[in-house]
Amino acid sequence: MTLPPCPADTARTRLLHRAAVRCRAEGPDLPVTRVPRPEDPVAAWLGDKVAARLALVGVLRLDDLLRWITGHGVHWHRTVPRIGPVAALRIVRWLDAHQAALGALPESARVLPGRIASAVACCAIVPLERFVAPPGLDGSTGGNRAPVRRCRFAAGDDSQAVAAWLALRATAGHTARAYRKEAERFLLWAVLARGKPMSSLDAGDCRAYAEFLRAPGAGWTGPRNAQRQGDGWRPFEGPLSARSVATAVTIVRSMCNWLTRQRYLDANPWEDVRAGAVDAGPQPLRALTAPQWRRVALWLDDALPPVAASRRLRLVLWLAYATGLRLAELAAARLGWLRHGSSGSGPAAWSIVVPTGPSGARELPLPEPVILGLRACLADRGLMADPLENDPDTALIARLNAEGPLSAARLYEVLAQAFERCASDVAALDPAAADRIRAASARWLRHTHGLHAIEQGMPLGLLQSRLGLLSPAGVSVYQAAAELPAARAV
Repeated sequence: MTLPPCPADTARTRLLHRAAVRCRAEGPDLPVTRVPRPEDPVAAWLGDKVAARLALVGVLRLDDLLRWITGHGVHWHRTVPRIGPVAALRIVRWLDAHQAALGALPESARVLPGRIASAVACCAIVPLERFVAPPGLDGSTGGNRAPVRRCRFAAGDDSQAVAAWLALRATAGHTARAYRKEAERFLLWAVLARGKPMSSLDAGDCRAYAEFLRAPGAGWTGPRNAQRQGDGWRPFEGPLSARSVATAVTIVRSMCNWLTRQRYLDANPWEDVRAGAVDAGPQPLRALTAPQWRRVALWLDDALPPVAASRRLRLVLWLAYATGLRLAELAAARLGWLRHGSSGSGPAAWSIVVPTGPSGARELPLPEPVILGLRACLADRGLMADPLENDPDTALIARLNAEGPLSAARLYEVLAQAFERCASDVAALDPAAADRIRAASARWLRHTHGLHAIEQGMPLGLLQSRLGLLSPAGVSVYQAAAELPAARAV
């Protein structure tokens, strides 16, 4: 197909021109003369390549894109494979040009062009993306570096090695933030507090780092909600608890182990550090016991009015509990992720296929309560009761007042309010269970899934695969928690 001539050589005009050509090719659904709408597919306005990359994180429509940028802030593009800062700036500028039709982005999502890929070296306590180690401390000649020719990935210094490790982890949500936070702390401490490249640290340094985590000091701590791009940001809010120290050490130990396997490091400096020297030992997991979950399930069935909000809440809780999906994955889920079929001689069963990256996915079984709840919610939304008879891009969990996905932030609020209401109703029958339910959050449902799966005999390897965890250490906490008396309490 030959493109009509483009009327002007500006970025905005070229984008509009491309959308007009695509509209002519695809039919009358997107009139050439109209402005973009929130429900429009990304591909219709930003091109197929950008749309394919955004689809990897569940961003399919323009309103998805706005929510994603709003939720992830100025560095949102780092959560999307193969979208760099320059492309991100162009996308933000295009959205700004159409904010009357699509809505305005918050200031936290904006960055001045001059700050993108800034070459200004900064060796103060700043976020990883702004940190440049002083000469001699960047790790390019680290004492624990393996021969460069043996390294299995391209990394000239420690910052690039950490970035390579982070690129293989989850790209969004709580887990991704936890990995980045701990890698960032470890690298900054090595250079600024220990005066050594991360790739020169030894076992003594690692033990000192574990002690540092228990009392980081005033210069390393800052307010909880400080923006990463602001001067008030610091990597800690205060001293870490024993449990948090153990988690931090587990993550950086795993990172150094990966760097050793990839032959960036010659040896893992944590290898000679006894786990008992830094681990907090078995701790109660932030999860509901089986009896406590039964309290929640009974409350869902008996205490809620028969309205659309109750049916949606029942779907969300059962889906999160049955699959262990992350909050971001729940918000991004689409009907097109569902499958219905038989893998053998047994009856056909439902499952959900969750994208995990450019070429990966994990398939999770869906029990009957989830499917029944989904059918009821689809009927409330005026859609076909069979999930597979609807548009595959339809959000699995939607807003009540309009068709469209429920944001992760709003989903978190819905669950927090539900746990509070449930606890109030359960308090008279079981005060101890009510206290645990009141403390619960969306993250607890994922942990509850993992804990109950281990208690029911699921192998650790299978649970690791179902939860989408790259390290076995991530599931060992469920095994340890299942052995605690609190996990077996009635």
